[in-house]
Amino acid sequence: MAEAARKETGGGQTARTAPKLDHLLGVAAGLMSRQGFDQTSIRDVANETGISLGGLYYYFENKEDLLFLIQERTFGRLLELQEAALTEGG
Repeated sequence: MAEAARKETGGGQTARTAPKLDHLLGVAAGLMSRQGFDQTSIRDVANETGISLGGLYYYFENKEDLLFLIQERTFGRLLELQEAALTEGG
């Protein structure tokens, strides 16, 4: 769903959007960790990041899509770290 959304809306990472998306995902992950997924609203994320509600929807379609992007980013980084460790002789 998230990948289709990024392709359709152009919400994928570019050199210009990657830092903003990383910040957004980090803040959203922190909010969801503290408040819980159900208790965290898109408005909470908007308030915490300073990004408008409309601006947030450039990156994802809904809260479930946001959670998917957080998980995709987190697991992607974990895989990169594991691959690097293996390459270094781990």
